[in-house]
Amino acid sequence: MALRVSQKPQFDFLANAVAAPVGLVTALVFIKFWGIAGAAFSLLAVFAAIGVVLFWAFGRQTKDE
Repeated sequence: MALRVSQKPQFDFLANAVAAPVGLVTALVFIKFWGIAGAAFSLLAVFAAIGVVLFWAFGRQTKDE
């Protein structure tokens, strides 16, 4: 939300662009090996990927100001 408010929606797009392939790959692999628990771990991996990208982007944004 903070990046959207600061009018940097490209970072939100970047986070989703990184998280989508992570979600697809981890869902296919984790569900195959762990079933429903793999689906839960795949969701965690997606949110972790989004968090890493947004943390990097937010740090970059605040450093520039």
